[in-house]
Amino acid sequence: MTGRRESDMTHGLEFGVDWYPEQWDESRWAQDAERMAAYGFSVVRIMEFAWTLVEPEPGRFDFSLFDRAIAVLSKCGIKAIVGTPTATPPVWLVDAHPDVLRVSPLGPVHDFGARRNACYNAPDYWEAALRIAGAVARHYGGDPRVAGFQVDNEIGHEGSDRCVCNHCRTAWHAWLGEKYGDPVALNAAWGAVFWNTSYARFDQVPVPRVQPATGHNPGLLLDYDRFCSDAAASFALEQTSLLRGSTSPEQYITTNLFPPPFSHAIDMEDLTEGMDFASWDNYPTWGPQDQPFPWAFNAAAESYVRGLHDNSPFTVMEAMSGIQGHVSLGYLPPERQVALWSIQAIARGAERIVFFRWRTAPYGREQLCYGLLDPDDRETERLRVLVAMMKRAKSELGDIAQTRIESHACLAYSRDDA
Repeated sequence: MTGRRESDMTHGLEFGVDWYPEQWDESRWAQDAERMAAYGFSVVRIMEFAWTLVEPEPGRFDFSLFDRAIAVLSKCGIKAIVGTPTATPPVWLVDAHPDVLRVSPLGPVHDFGARRNACYNAPDYWEAALRIAGAVARHYGGDPRVAGFQVDNEIGHEGSDRCVCNHCRTAWHAWLGEKYGDPVALNAAWGAVFWNTSYARFDQVPVPRVQPATGHNPGLLLDYDRFCSDAAASFALEQTSLLRGSTSPEQYITTNLFPPPFSHAIDMEDLTEGMDFASWDNYPTWGPQDQPFPWAFNAAAESYVRGLHDNSPFTVMEAMSGIQGHVSLGYLPPERQVALWSIQAIARGAERIVFFRWRTAPYGREQLCYGLLDPDDRETERLRVLVAMMKRAKSELGDIAQTRIESHACLAYSRDDA
């Protein structure tokens, strides 16, 4: 893990929005940027789902749409946080290499059209992902209009922390060989003699598909989660290294963890290794929930995220701005409750809050996710409440943004035990 550089410091609270210029006519961009600046937003995250727009065919890059968007933002004093768009592989990659698609432990192969549907261990996906990440680094590295970079998007989310495809099977056997050296040692560690599950070769060890009745050996399951974590962390580290090689000291590198940040296979400390700070997406309620998670849930999650980088400030890269869901909706949080979740994040160590999203989409995926504006550009009550919160927070809480929280209790967390 790297230390925080002076250039990483915001010297006060910073607020921003997630913006998708590709979804809106370019004639609206200037007004969007002017309104963002007037409301007090100084950073905007872009491009994290735009792989095909940037690389319409293998090896041919076109950043022109986002170059124009960044220029519009810059005229209003707003900097961009640029995402590497590797969470949504392009159709040309899937057409050419259908084996990059992730296979769920439940059995189905993920189709094109979703997200987080590619396998970290698929060589063709890995090569293509690093190619686009490298292009992003070279194109925007050193650009003073770009504040920093987000690696991928919610790595491990929606079950993407686990895959059981043939690429994973091959990599799994190699991982076991490196760890144990000899199947005898593996059998002893897993207690494989019971139920007659001893192995003579590493390539006999299955990937843990979900079984119709009894499950796999707990030792196998634990090691497979460790293997999956290592694959995801290596994927993130490779992108981080590419970015680090082209970016200026003033540009930061992070990735956004999804809630809850401690309920899956990935070791998030390993995942954020080499980055400047950790970020997370703050969704205390989602989809069909009829009530939000308790306040203590957020407190624990934000303390965990802060602890990933030596108790230093973190970023909320997606703060919900209203009701959220992909296919269903449940609890509609009052506007002031949404504002209080951001105040809580600041109190737990956040120095930057980026709201998802600027404007509600009228079509496509995530059209059920509220933005700060409605599709017709009307100013909403949720926007008014959040802007008032931002002004007050900058005035009254700005001095605490760079302080370190003095902890009086320790919560010991073990990913293996969890």
